[in-house]
Amino acid sequence: MAWGNKVLVVVVMAAAAACTGDTGPTREKSAVYFGMTEGRELTYQVENTAGGNPTSARILIAKDSSFADYLGFKTEERNAGNIITETLVWASEAEDLRLVRLGDCLPNCTDFSNPVVMVKNPVVANQSYETETATRVTAVGSTSEGPRERHTVTVGAQSNVVTPAGTFQGYPVLWRRFVGGSATSEDRTYYFTPDKGFIRLDRATFQYKLQSGVAP
Repeated sequence: MAWGNKVLVVVVMAAAAACTGDTGPTREKSAVYFGMTEGRELTYQVENTAGGNPTSARILIAKDSSFADYLGFKTEERNAGNIITETLVWASEAEDLRLVRLGDCLPNCTDFSNPVVMVKNPVVANQSYETETATRVTAVGSTSEGPRERHTVTVGAQSNVVTPAGTFQGYPVLWRRFVGGSATSEDRTYYFTPDKGFIRLDRATFQYKLQSGVAP
C-alpha cells in the first residue's frame, strides 16, 4: 500500500509539472540569459583612452567541450587584422556564469580548479562575491601547478550604456584578479545586459563598445 501511495504521488507531481511548465533556471536557459549562444559574433569599436585612432574587434562565441561537467562556451577575440588576441572559456550554470579558463593552451593558458563566478542569474545590482582558486598553468605544452588566485566581482547599479549599436540598460561588473597573494590586481569592467551579454568592456586603457551582434 505504501508503494502504491508513492507511485500516486509521483504521477500527480508529474502531471502538475506538465500543466504548469518548468519555470526553474537551467544551464541552457542561463546560457541565453548570459548572451552565450553558439555561433554568435559580436563586433566592437575599440578606443584607446591613452591616445590613438579607434579600431575594431570581433568576439566569436562557440560551444566548448573541454570540460565535461559544464555547459561550456569559448569566446575568441580577433582584432582588426583577424588575429586571435584572447580566448576565454566560460561555464553556464543554472544560476551563474563562471570563468573556467584563461587562454587557449596554444601556447599557454590558466585553468581554475574553482571556476570564477562572474555574473549571477538573475543579475542583482550592488552585489559582490569572491572566488578563491588553485590554478594549473600550461606553457608551451608543459603543465604545472600555478599560484593561487583570488577573484572579486562587484556589480553596480543598472544605467544607460551608450554604444554604436544603440543604448542598453547595463550593469557594470568589476572583475579584479589577484595572483599569488599580490595586493595589486588586474582589473576589468564588463557591462552586462540580460539576454544580450557583454555590451561594453573596459580594460587597461581600452574601451570596447558594441557595434553589432545584438540590438537594444
